[in-house]
Amino acid sequence: MRIVFDVSPLSHPPTGVGYYIRGTLSGLVEAAGDEHEVVALAPTSRWGAGYLGSALEGIPVQRQIRTLPFAHAFRTAWSKLGWPPVERFTGPLDAFHYSDWMYPRQRAGVRATTVHDLVPIRFPDWVQGRTRRMHSAKYRHMARSCDVVFCNSQFTANDVS
Repeated sequence: MRIVFDVSPLSHPPTGVGYYIRGTLSGLVEAAGDEHEVVALAPTSRWGAGYLGSALEGIPVQRQIRTLPFAHAFRTAWSKLGWPPVERFTGPLDAFHYSDWMYPRQRAGVRATTVHDLVPIRFPDWVQGRTRRMHSAKYRHMARSCDVVFCNSQFTANDVS
């Protein structure tokens, strides 16, 4: 099985979500062993590539890190346009786990994401407008397209359903 895992949030200084993503990826790679291939995907800025390199250090994963100018704008447009499909950059895949930062279309395979919390929806005044818009778009897309939704707590899972 070939699993593509979006690690774009690791292109910024680590926060709780960043640590959670790194831990999830590390556990996935360990569980996959030699039986499955795990690919870390991230379109990022040149600045973000340094953070990504540090975050992925010690995790034996294939890296599909693309350094782009205006990476945030690229991820946003890629999600909204739904083109090209993620396989254009990664090759064939059996599963794609996307982050809060982008949700590009895929041709085939299981589609999954993780919801860390619903703070941007439940308490919009606590977050920046950009964060609120990004999460709101992701959650709408998730409800229409995901085969599997992971939550990192039972409280969040109850809130999502």
